[in-house]
Amino acid sequence: MQPCMDSNYTGQIWVDEVLNGHDDRCMNSFRMPKNIFHSLLHDLQTNYGLKHGKVYAVEKLALSLYILGNRESNSNAAKRFQRFRETVSRIFTDMLHIFARIGIDTVKPTEGQFDEVPNHIRHDTRYWPHFKLRLNPNTHFTIASNLTATVSNLTATLTNLTVTAVFNLT
Repeated sequence: MQPCMDSNYTGQIWVDEVLNGHDDRCMNSFRMPKNIFHSLLHDLQTNYGLKHGKVYAVEKLALSLYILGNRESNSNAAKRFQRFRETVSRIFTDMLHIFARIGIDTVKPTEGQFDEVPNHIRHDTRYWPHFKLRLNPNTHFTIASNLTATVSNLTATLTNLTVTAVFNLT
């Protein structure tokens, strides 16, 4: 049986060629300029634990950006990077976890951003039924930006919303 990954043109060689080649190649392959790629790589290595292993960190980042930026399948990425599909899948999964951590650190609402429902949501019937709360007249609601909901003595976790209910029982 002949091995599938038999090219001498490995993923690392291809990545080096792209990063040392014309600026447009990096933009087309990884959807960012070379300087941003290198800055992101440094940030991932310094702050998010991206490390070399059997596959260099630069190739892990390149592989992930190649898949995400070009909507490539794992099979096509495996051919391009001369890696087994299982290896591509493992690297991509690990990188998605790192990207998610960056998202948590980077994408944060500003204080007061969710104090009121924007008019374009409140007055649009496509959106408002999903956000409208049906309450009794004596129920007071406060919306904040953490992830806990308290209703009387019951506490539940919600996504991107805090709902606190205070019931006036008099």
